[in-house]
Formats: sequence, structure tokens, C-alpha cells
Amino acid sequence: MKQIFIILVLFLSIQTVQAQPMVVQEQKLNNGEIVRMCVFDTGNYGYCTPEDEYKAVNAYQNSKQQTKLQKFNTGVNNTVNTINNLLDGVRVIGSYFGI
Repeated sequence: MKQIFIILVLFLSIQTVQAQPMVVQEQKLNNGEIVRMCVFDTGNYGYCTPEDEYKAVNAYQNSKQQTKLQKFNTGVNNTVNTINNLLDGVRVIGSYFGI
């Protein structure tokens, strides 16, 4: 009985080592943060931590927002340039008539 008890105590006192996910990819984002992708024991591929996933999603949303902002600014600039060209044409025509 003592032997079974000792074996049980030893078994419970030994820390079991959990297999850690294996990092297979690291990507540096535009803002300088690093996102890691891992392969897990189950064979699944994904973000190593929820924080990595949050960083990646946040960077993606920011890039989409930047793209929308750039398109908007380009549209505004094109409109302003068109109006300026039109006004320049009106000034040229006005100068022919002495206005």
C-alpha cells in the first residue's frame, strides 16, 4: 500500500509539460507590432494568442480606413482641381471681353 501511495504522490507532484504551439510565422505590422501564427497540437493553424489576433484585425481595419481616407482625399483633390480649371477658363473668357 505504501508503494502505491508513494507512486501516486510522485505522479501528482511531477508537473506535466503541456506541448506549446509551434510558431511558424511572424509578421511585422506597419505600426511596428509583431503578429505570430502557430500550429497547435491538434494540427490547427492560427494566431498564437488572442492578442495576436486582435493586433492583426486592428491593423487590417486601420488599413481599410486609410484606403477609404486616401480615396476620399483623391476625390476631393480632383474636384477642387476641376473647379479651379473651370474658373481659370472663365477668367480667360472674361479677359477676352474685358471683364
